[in-house]
Amino acid sequence: MTKAIDLIGVQMDLGCGTRGVAMGPMAIRYAGIQKGLEELGYEVNDKGDIVQILNGKTSESMRNFEAVVDVNEKLYHSVKETLEAGKFPVVLGGDHSIAAGSISATAKHYGNIGIIWIDAHGDWNDDKSTLTGNMHGMPYSAICGWGPASMVDFGQKPHYVPTAHCVQVGGHDFDEPEAARICITHSFPYPDIESFSGSYDISADDIDLVTDILTTPMDDYDRLIQLCDALAWGEGVCLMEKRMIDVIRRYGADRVFFGTDY
Repeated sequence: MTKAIDLIGVQMDLGCGTRGVAMGPMAIRYAGIQKGLEELGYEVNDKGDIVQILNGKTSESMRNFEAVVDVNEKLYHSVKETLEAGKFPVVLGGDHSIAAGSISATAKHYGNIGIIWIDAHGDWNDDKSTLTGNMHGMPYSAICGWGPASMVDFGQKPHYVPTAHCVQVGGHDFDEPEAARICITHSFPYPDIESFSGSYDISADDIDLVTDILTTPMDDYDRLIQLCDALAWGEGVCLMEKRMIDVIRRYGADRVFFGTDY
């Protein structure tokens, strides 16, 4: 890792339902992040803050969308500039909507990246599935190409991150439409736990966790989600054969596991 770091503050809280996290960059600086990094041997440059506009356009399905898009576009260019200079960007914020700008810039620069998303919430809504219209619940979906496109597409042709390269840690509080979108877009087939174990670099504890999940009895809601996953794309219901082909195209297959007859 480069020893040169750029701090980039983002005073943003209009993607949330409650104001206040725009003060996050100031609080993190006050707590001594620059001094702490310098004591670890890093060269730290503070690029200052990107500040949200306060009177932008809004809508019921994407609240304060003009401010959110404006901040993410500015953040995208700032992060990209840092990466192109060979430095490491550290983004200070609080509103999850800013992940759209920072991660889309990183994906554009490196091309092939993965995401570890640590959050109790999915942040996988778009303007059609959201129950609140708050855009802090949409960046993960946008980064992976499932919308809203305006959060990541600033005319630069975004490099979307494949969902196969993403993992979420700690998620447990999802909106029902959001949970359905996650099932439809994230699933991949494997015949049994033995095939899963060894094909991926995971620990023994992770294998035990997956085994526990797979052996947990399913209720009617689980079966409904499984059925929806089998019969739907992101755009709606489709033939099961088409859904299977879609899964193979996205994730590949090293064996024939179904047959079709037209």
